[in-house]
Amino acid sequence: RAAIAARTRAELAELTHDLPAALPARPAQGTSWILAVLGSARRDGRWQLARQTGIVALMGGCSLDLRQALIEGNEVAITVLALMGSVRIIVPREIPVEVEGLAILGSKRSRLGDHVPRGGGPVVRIRGLALMGSLEVVAR
Repeated sequence: RAAIAARTRAELAELTHDLPAALPARPAQGTSWILAVLGSARRDGRWQLARQTGIVALMGGCSLDLRQALIEGNEVAITVLALMGSVRIIVPREIPVEVEGLAILGSKRSRLGDHVPRGGGPVVRIRGLALMGSLEVVAR
């Protein structure tokens, strides 16, 4: 009741003086890394996708599902190295995706099918190297 009845900041300050201080602003992120070395790594559900993400699958597997990921900004870059490992990235149908890369004694597949990006969304740029491994990008 007192908060609703307050008419000045000073009156609110009296009510909130015992609350913890605000957290400092989050520093600018560098590259976030996802590693699957002789094992597996998986990201799905609600999670924060860094603006720059590196994935290394060394004789392991990685699955990255972006359908519910929180994507800030206009563009994110995902760099993939699949060395005798596999990486599968699921992207939502409505966001623009660019896939480029190289497969040496491995495979790189983009199964974007009826992928129809809507305007104004973030662009996901995926660059990969599959060396005796695989990189697959699927729209769902």
